Amino acid sequence: MVARAKAGVFLMRIDRRSNRSAKGGFKRIELVAVVTAVVVVATLLILGTGKLKEKALRAHCCANLVQITKALMLYAEDNHGLLPDCSLNNRHFYGPSWPWDMNTNLVEDLMQRGVTRDSFYCPANPGMDDDSHWEFPLVSRTPVRVVGYGFLLYGSREVPPQFWCRDLQGSNEKTPAKKELGMDATASMGGDYAAVQGILKDRSNHLKGTNPLGGNVSFEDGHTEWRDFKDMQHRFSTGANVIWDF
Repeated sequence: MVARAKAGVFLMRIDRRSNRSAKGGFKRIELVAVVTAVVVVATLLILGTGKLKEKALRAHCCANLVQITKALMLYAEDNHGLLPDCSLNNRHFYGPSWPWDMNTNLVEDLMQRGVTRDSFYCPANPGMDDDSHWEFPLVSRTPVRVVGYGFLLYGSREVPPQFWCRDLQGSNEKTPAKKELGMDATASMGGDYAAVQGILKDRSNHLKGTNPLGGNVSFEDGHTEWRDFKDMQHRFSTGANVIWDF
């Protein structure tokens, strides 16, 4: 009887150990499944967050360009329907060479119409919003600030005249709703959109790695829309063979 009792206790111990091992094995499998699920969810969240971030940047950028365009339209309302004259005929605004150059007097005028300093720079390219660009006159000895958006202002020296915007009536058979006035800086040097070297080293605004995604474009009628890079065209080149797309 004693032997049988001992044998029964021994079997019970084996059974309990077996149960613990089985339960432990199940928990390990369950843990692997949970970890896998967490990794999948985290990956989806990261991808989703990246897309949401890009959408937010585009929306913020669009708001900036709308603000500047509206200020230019207000200027035109106060000046017989004419946009700023940046040619030699008007020394007060003279000086812009590349599309993203803007005379300090014109910048001040637009700021008086509600544009803030940070609004002159695309949030997708925050590196441009620094003193080197804002205080460019100290470097270039010209009264010009380098902003993060390009504008096709009348008299800009290296913008071909056929692209200039003199008023808000459209030109070259384009209606105001089709005539580009301002745009995200999308420029390349030797095919490289991530390294544009002038006096300062810059890049295009909306990039994925080194590839341009596109940019916001504003028009003479005041509206702004996103234009994918595949729908952009090489329009003209400026000094150092920098090609501008919109």
